[in-house]
Amino acid sequence: MNRYIVTKKWSVVYTDPLSLTAGQEVLIDNNRKEENPDWKGWVWCETSDNRGWVPEQILKISYTADKHSKATVLENYTAAELNADPGDTVNGDKIINGWLWCRKKGTEEFGWLPLDNLSELN
Repeated sequence: MNRYIVTKKWSVVYTDPLSLTAGQEVLIDNNRKEENPDWKGWVWCETSDNRGWVPEQILKISYTADKHSKATVLENYTAAELNADPGDTVNGDKIINGWLWCRKKGTEEFGWLPLDNLSELN
């Protein structure tokens, strides 16, 4: 588990995060693209009751059309983000497409933070 210090404030963008389970089917919106070049590899997915960004690596695409693709989720996933202020410390070791899955030190809060907002501690 690696330790990081937050260098730039991050506020949760999506307050109702998408949660997926392995084996679940989702629709990928092929028209919605992540514009930040540091965050390539995220796709906008929709379920019957929610939507959010999902890393392509955990999806197996079974059908592609112009507007949507169908995919099966390969592992449990949540799009939960963390609110973080400069000086906060987080622990994490799962990095995907420019984001770190982590836990805020001294709490039971887990979520994603952009690597651009963190500096690894030794």
